[in-house]
Amino acid sequence: MPAQETVKASPSTTKPLGRSLAAAALKAKKDALERGERTLSRIYRIEKKSDGTFSRVAVNPETQRRKSAKASPKNKGLIEKRDKKGALAAKAAYLIRDTMKVTGHSEMFPKPVCALFYVDLNDPFAGGTGHTIRVCQQEGVPFAFQDSWQRWFPE
Repeated sequence: MPAQETVKASPSTTKPLGRSLAAAALKAKKDALERGERTLSRIYRIEKKSDGTFSRVAVNPETQRRKSAKASPKNKGLIEKRDKKGALAAKAAYLIRDTMKVTGHSEMFPKPVCALFYVDLNDPFAGGTGHTIRVCQQEGVPFAFQDSWQRWFPE
């Protein structure tokens, strides 16, 4: 751990500079969150160039949003709330995240070969997992439920 700089305030006290600056920054972030301010999240795709170097390219969030809305049209209104705050925005973010898992978004996170799900076999297309299954169908990703894949493993 690197040594911290100190400033002598008086012969009897010393204060670490780094700790007070970090605390002030954390307090500012906390205050901003309490006021309802959110930093926009950015999703990047890392691409390897032919010369061996890497570049960071922003993933178009609108593409993922459109694919999410297409897979679950009844959730289109929810997905539109993704930039708001609160529980609905969090749910929208989860749906978009799951869409990205199926569609792939970089060389490091490509489209999956297949998807395995543990679902309620009476209603496998319910909820967020159902959304992810519909994205698999839309994107041509094969999938299996536990009644199939559990037989693949001997007891």
